[in-house]
Amino acid sequence: MVSPELKEYNMAENGWKEYQRLVLTELQRLSKGMERLHEDNTKLNIELAKLKTSFNLKSGIWGGIAGLIPAVTYLVYILVK
Repeated sequence: MVSPELKEYNMAENGWKEYQRLVLTELQRLSKGMERLHEDNTKLNIELAKLKTSFNLKSGIWGGIAGLIPAVTYLVYILVK
């Protein structure tokens, strides 16, 4: 999105130097915005990795428990029989 200053700019009145300053200011503003987006994206990727790790650990634990249920049931059956 272009800043209002750049939209309303009239090059004939202010000359190239002023226009150049406005363009450079706009590029710097956009660059800072891109840096913030990159930082936010990095933070989100870290949080996503933490969630995936937590999910995988919990899935493994519950899978192990679910696998033990038939094994324990079978052992109890064998001992009782």
